[in-house]
Amino acid sequence: MTLDALRSTLDARLTALEKALADPRHHPSLEHLILDLARAATEEADAAAREAASEAQRQGQSLAASAKSEGQAALEAEKAAAGSLRDKLQQALTTIETLKKDTSARDGDAAGLRSEVEKARSEIEKAHSELEKVRAELQAARKTIKVKEQELAEAGKALAQQQAARKDDHAARVAEQAKREAADSSRAGDHRHLEELQGVLQAERATAQALDRELRNARQAAERELAARVQAEARAEEAVSAQRALQQQLDAARSDADEHSGKSRNVEVELEKSLKSTQRTLAETMETLTQTQEQLTAAEARWEVAEQELVAMRQSFAESDPSMPAAGAPPASSEEPAYKGPARSAKRIPMREQVEVQIDGISGTLVDLSLTGAQILIPIALKPNRSTKLAIPCGEEAITCKGKIMWSRLEPGMRDGRLWYRGGILFNSPDATALQAFMIEHAE
Repeated sequence: MTLDALRSTLDARLTALEKALADPRHHPSLEHLILDLARAATEEADAAAREAASEAQRQGQSLAASAKSEGQAALEAEKAAAGSLRDKLQQALTTIETLKKDTSARDGDAAGLRSEVEKARSEIEKAHSELEKVRAELQAARKTIKVKEQELAEAGKALAQQQAARKDDHAARVAEQAKREAADSSRAGDHRHLEELQGVLQAERATAQALDRELRNARQAAERELAARVQAEARAEEAVSAQRALQQQLDAARSDADEHSGKSRNVEVELEKSLKSTQRTLAETMETLTQTQEQLTAAEARWEVAEQELVAMRQSFAESDPSMPAAGAPPASSEEPAYKGPARSAKRIPMREQVEVQIDGISGTLVDLSLTGAQILIPIALKPNRSTKLAIPCGEEAITCKGKIMWSRLEPGMRDGRLWYRGGILFNSPDATALQAFMIEHAE
């Protein structure tokens, strides 16, 4: 029957009981009416409990499915974003490698330009040395030309003096010969003396011709030295022009190398900035992905808690009415759920009396204790895989144990008007000495 039909039946039986109580003579069987009313009330409560349990189960499954779908969608989106960022990062790294290769190639070109510049410098230095040699030769040639000009001038003066002296001597000889011819016209050797005089005159002429040839040769040598000096000056000018051209090439090569180096450095700086930005974005995405995974884990934990609450409600209703069928409801048990973590390495010691503890500042009860973990009862829901801190009172101080909640479930029934949760904690680096002393003191 539906819940509305059961409620109508309950109202009808309650009305019948009220009439029977008002007029017992017409309704002699009050016990039968009371039993019917109790049976109807039990059926109505059972139906209400089943409907509430079904509604709670539907809501829990809906919330869990919604949380799972949302978390999965967020996780997929974050994975896609992380993959995209990884691709961008790989592209940036590839671009950096390419630019590094280009930079190395440009460095090789710059090294080639530097070698060419060094060659140009060596050629310029050679040109400088040759220019210095030419200048030295030119100076020596100029000095030699000056010396030759001085010697030529002195030779010309000496030749003129010799020619004047010879002319004077020749005139004196001719005059003397004329006197001799006039005085000795009768001599028989006049003809022989005349021939001698003619021979002397020819010899003087030959000497004058030889001196003229020497003067012409000296002039030609001076002209050759002057032409050599002009050629040396022209070679020096060419060397200076070549030096200037090489210097211009050197400056251009330096400017090109500096420009390429500056561009390469700028590109490297920009790529390093882009790489750092991509790495930061990837780190943020991975952090968001981790948070999404944690949220998904928390949603799964909430779903498990909702299922445990539903099972506990079913057990509570089954305990309140032994005649209610227990199909689909797991048997109530005070034992903890199956532990899915690493095997326990220490024995759990039950407490012989109720020990009040603090779990993250909330009061609870210590059920049992070991050197590696504890089982507790607390009036709030516990989330598995969450870090927690357990404070166990010990005299004036407290033993503080940090750990992680490994499992949790809702306790059947209510205590002090509240729902209670049982959970297991795995310790991280506890104070073994203090825990051992506490267990010896409080063990059953």
